Amino acid sequence: MQLEDLDFADDLPLLSHSHQHMQVKTSELAAISSRVGLNIHKCKTKILKNWANNTEIREFVENSVLYSYYSKCTTGENIGVFYSCLLVFLFIVIPLVYFYCEENDEDTSCGMKFCTCFKYSSFFLIMMVVFFIIGAFVPFKTKLPQNSTDLTYLSNELDSHAISHVENAVSFVISLLSLFGMFTLVLYMGAGTGLYPVDLIKGRRGINREYRDLLNRRLIICGQIKELEHKAASVQLTSGELDHLETLEDEEQLVNRRLQHLGMAQTDLLRKCLLLLRPLQIMFGVIFILLVFLIMISLMITNIDRFMNSLGPKVGYLLPKNNLPIIMDVIFVFAQKVFPLDYILVFAVVCFLITCSVGGISSIGIWLLWIRIYKIRAHKTKPQALLMASFLLMYIALAINILLHQMAPQYVTYGSQNYRIYHEMSVNGAIGPGIIPCNVDAPPGECIMTQTAKLLFRFYFRLWFFGAAYYWLSWIFIFVFAVSFIVAIVKKKRSTIEGQVEYDDLYDEEEPLLGNA
Repeated sequence: MQLEDLDFADDLPLLSHSHQHMQVKTSELAAISSRVGLNIHKCKTKILKNWANNTEIREFVENSVLYSYYSKCTTGENIGVFYSCLLVFLFIVIPLVYFYCEENDEDTSCGMKFCTCFKYSSFFLIMMVVFFIIGAFVPFKTKLPQNSTDLTYLSNELDSHAISHVENAVSFVISLLSLFGMFTLVLYMGAGTGLYPVDLIKGRRGINREYRDLLNRRLIICGQIKELEHKAASVQLTSGELDHLETLEDEEQLVNRRLQHLGMAQTDLLRKCLLLLRPLQIMFGVIFILLVFLIMISLMITNIDRFMNSLGPKVGYLLPKNNLPIIMDVIFVFAQKVFPLDYILVFAVVCFLITCSVGGISSIGIWLLWIRIYKIRAHKTKPQALLMASFLLMYIALAINILLHQMAPQYVTYGSQNYRIYHEMSVNGAIGPGIIPCNVDAPPGECIMTQTAKLLFRFYFRLWFFGAAYYWLSWIFIFVFAVSFIVAIVKKKRSTIEGQVEYDDLYDEEEPLLGNA
C-alpha cells in the first residue's frame, strides 16, 4: 500500500476520489497497521468533503448534530435535545394544559385554575424525579454472561467511558418511557396498520343506499312504537316494555338526525368532487398494504433470527449480527448508496407509521385499561382527548426507534458500511482481501456504529429486562396487526357520516335544556 501526503506523525490524510476507493484505502491501512500494533482511533477519523474544509462550518455542523442527538464520542453521554423535549412535554406541558382544560367553572379565575392544575400536574414532576432516583441506583449489569465472546468487543465499545449515576438514571428513564411507548405502539399502531389500508380500499358506504336503509329502519321503529302505544292505551306496560319504548324513541330521534346529515351530504359539492379521487385512494391502499406486509415480514424474520441466534433474554435478545436476510434492511442499505434516497424512504415509512397510529387512536378511541375514556370524532373531540392523543403519540415516537431497529437492524446499526478482511489463499499462500458488511466482529476502527444503535444496545446489554420486553412486545405487535387486519376485511364498510351523530349527542344536547328549565 502506498501512503500519500504523510505530513504529521499522528495525522494521516488519505486522498480518494470515491467512497469505494476511500473504503479500500482505510481497510487496507487498518489491516496493515494492526500487524505492527497500531490501531486507528475511530473518534478522530473523519471523512471531509469540499464544504468541510472550512473549520468553522465543520465545527458548527458537528456541534449541531452532537447536541441534538444522543451521545458524545469523547466526553460521555448526553440526554440530547430530542429526549429533553419529550420529557418536558410528557411530564410538564401536557399535564398542565390537560388539568387546566378540566377546570370548566366559569366563576374561577385564571390564577385559581392555574394553581389547581399545577397542584395536580405536580404529581407527574414527582413521578419523573422518582424515576431518575430509581435509575441512578438500580443495579446495572456490568459483566457479560458466559459463552458470549461475540459481544466482548461490543461491551467494550459501549462501556469505553466511565458511567455515572446521572447516565444510569437517563438510560433507565428512557428505557422505561420506551417500554410504555411499546405498549402504546402495540395497541394503536398495531390496530391502525391493519385497519387504515383496508379502509382506504373498501371506502365508505354509498349515501343513497345508506339513506334507503335508514328509511326502512325508521319505518320498523315507528311500527314498534305505535304497537307499544296502542297496548299502553288498554293495559299498563311493564317496566321492561317502558324501557324498550324509551329506547325506541331515542333510536328514532337518532335515525332522524342521521337522515338529516345524509341529506346534507347528498348535496355537498366537495364530497362529490372527492369521489373523483377514489381510484387514487384505492391505489394508495394497495401500496400501504404491501408496505405493511413488508414491515411485518421483516419483523418476523428479525425475531426468528434473534430467537435462534441471539444470546437469550439475559442480554435482551441482542443479536451481534444478522444471519437471515431481512427485506426492509436490504432495501434501506441499498438505498443508502443513492443519497438521499434512504432518508426519503425512512421518512416515508415513519410518516406512514405515525399516520397508522393516528388512525388507530381515531378508530378505537383512547382507553385506560378496559375503560374507553375518550372518543376521537370529527369536529366533536374534546380538548382533553386531543391532549391525551398527543401524549400517546409522543410515547409512540420513542418506540418507533426500537421498531426501526427491529425491522432494519443492519441499516440502523452500520448502514452500508463494509470492511475488508484478509485470509490465506490456498494456491500460492498470498494474502487476499474479502469485503463483508460491518458487524461487531469487525476489527476496532473499521466500522462506526450509529448513535441510535449504541443507545439501544446499551439498553439491551445493561438493562436486559427492557430488551427482552421489547422483543416479546414486537411479537404481540404482529399478532395485533393480524387480528385487526382480519377484522377490517370482515366488517362492513363504514358509514359516510360515521362519528357525526351518536347516542351520546342526544344526552349532551338535552343537559342545557334541562338546566335552563
